[in-house]
Amino acid sequence: MATAVFYVLDPRKYEDGQISVLKGIKSKNIVYVTVNKPYSHLESVLKRRGIDAGNIFFIDCISRYSGISIKEGGRCIFVSNPQDLTAISIAISVALKNMSGEKAVVLDSVNTLRTFNEDQVVGRFLNFLINRMRALDVYTVLFELEAPLNEMIRQTESIADRVEVVR
Repeated sequence: MATAVFYVLDPRKYEDGQISVLKGIKSKNIVYVTVNKPYSHLESVLKRRGIDAGNIFFIDCISRYSGISIKEGGRCIFVSNPQDLTAISIAISVALKNMSGEKAVVLDSVNTLRTFNEDQVVGRFLNFLINRMRALDVYTVLFELEAPLNEMIRQTESIADRVEVVR
């Protein structure tokens, strides 16, 4: 059965928290949706931190928006911007379709999605994503910076199977 875990991370230890979670799911094929950092930067961080990214397919939602030079192909799909939630959903589906074995989807980060989209829109997107991944038997990880919880986050936490606060 697929599980959806909502990780609330201390901003001062955000990267450490991410790395810890990724090491815990390293046996799965991972679709990593990055709304926070460009794919090229994230890949170098993972390498520096000792994580083999060979089983990770990236969906980069920030490079094009930021005007960063990109090279299409390889292990990454570049989405135009973090507001294009439909394109993000399609990219996740395409990436998962090309994977076999146990799978996981990691979304980094809910906070950044909320910066680019209204809370209600993000709430509906997360509800759809979590339930779609359950239907596909895909383990789901959502990262959120620790902050005062608003109503949208409370609703998302209620959809997740587990909420873990990492300090």
